[in-house]
Amino acid sequence: MNKILLITFTLCMNTLFAQREAYNWIWGTCFPEFGCDGIDDGLNGTGIMKFNDDSLESITTKYFPAPFTLGSAAISDSSGNFLMAFNGKTLFDSSGSILTEMNDLPFNELIIAYRGFLFLKPRVNDGYYYLLNSYSGNFANSPNPYNVGIDTLFSVSKIKVVEVGFSIEETIRYELPILTVPGGIDACRHANGRDWWFLKLGQRKNHYVRGLLTPYSMQLEPYYTNQDSAYTNFAWASFSADGSKYVHWFGGHIRELQVFDFDRCTGELSNLQTFDFGGVISNDGFIDFTPFSLSPDGSKIYMVRSNVQLVVSQNFQFDLGTETLTVISDSLGVFSLTPNLKQMIAGSCCVDYTPTPDVPYANILKQPNAEGVNAEFIPFYYELPLYGFNYTPPNQANHLLGPVDGTVCDTLGLNDETSIKKLEQFSFNVFPNPGNEVIHFTTDLPLPLKLTVRDNQGRTVIEKTMNQKSFSIQDGIAELNTGIYFIELKSLKKPNRLVKKWMKME
Repeated sequence: MNKILLITFTLCMNTLFAQREAYNWIWGTCFPEFGCDGIDDGLNGTGIMKFNDDSLESITTKYFPAPFTLGSAAISDSSGNFLMAFNGKTLFDSSGSILTEMNDLPFNELIIAYRGFLFLKPRVNDGYYYLLNSYSGNFANSPNPYNVGIDTLFSVSKIKVVEVGFSIEETIRYELPILTVPGGIDACRHANGRDWWFLKLGQRKNHYVRGLLTPYSMQLEPYYTNQDSAYTNFAWASFSADGSKYVHWFGGHIRELQVFDFDRCTGELSNLQTFDFGGVISNDGFIDFTPFSLSPDGSKIYMVRSNVQLVVSQNFQFDLGTETLTVISDSLGVFSLTPNLKQMIAGSCCVDYTPTPDVPYANILKQPNAEGVNAEFIPFYYELPLYGFNYTPPNQANHLLGPVDGTVCDTLGLNDETSIKKLEQFSFNVFPNPGNEVIHFTTDLPLPLKLTVRDNQGRTVIEKTMNQKSFSIQDGIAELNTGIYFIELKSLKKPNRLVKKWMKME
């Protein structure tokens, strides 16, 4: 039986494809023992930042009966009005009332990780929202109660907007196919403009869980890159705003930044770039926890590093093109990219040089795509209504990202509001798979064809032009290293591109 939660509210439906579902942030928490409103009534004060298409529109205060201490997720309607929030245990409506508890444990017994949960909305006007939530194996319903601090379970809740409130239609729980670090979820819109890819960080350096969420199903699978499989003690990852990059940070003994190209059609990672931060963030005094955000154009990394011994922190910018590092400011939480992709905001609090002692502020970068001082850091730009601010970026998917027009992946025609686009469907076969000396092909793609074989890092190892629909290649196959390769066939006459995995065996 569906659990109907009778919460009266007015839902303003905008145009069919408005995409402002991330336009509200949960921003920090004021704990009751600190006297959020002068009265210790057990309510946790929280700031809600609402954005419009150009800037921060307002900061208001909400009081929730549970804190948003380590992680938060929020979802808005298509007009940008705040609907729901989740703190790892409790689902709230916009007034702060409890909709449902997602776990039976008391809040102080939960192991909640940063970026451990996320709201997604398929780009269809069906009134459904999806809550993704990963959680630790030491929960009461875990098949393995000894994996304390390791995420082994995953759930997807389908939440429907109804006339009188919300209906939790279904919650499906999964056992993850590999061990993963706590949290570590980020999502990117599929190239069809409707569905969502998401990646969750594995416990090893080259391990991920890859998922695809559609309005009809959710698929989970282990995903591996061909990097070394060292254990990681802290990791952080994010997609770029345009969905073309996936950036993965390793803390602790590794202290390395990896930048992959991401294919929104196939969900594949390729073309790895690696940056060694061993000389930037040392183990001597600086803690492992180093969250980051990407600039709107994906060219800059903004990170925060904290020195335990000196009790100081620094925000710095790293330019991926020039590898230039610039310290932007001191004593801040990490800069967070605003959901309209215009500016970046970071919090500062309770230091002697703030305009009002013990009052938190939000500071901004006006030009976050610019290098160094040209990014225009402005301190104390907004005074926050409550004590507390985010040390980590709010976990918000990029709902502004649309389909990749004109490609084989844009099969839904979501830029056409009156009809479904019908693209010609083609296929090709690769055999034997696995193989070791020769690959045979058959296809119905229009001739001529461009054949490209790439390794697991996206490097092109074979490239040919073919004029037959049945052919074989042998030159260079035997010399390839064992492992996974990606074979792309592209028609040179039509905008059709097909990709398949092929495994080279000994």
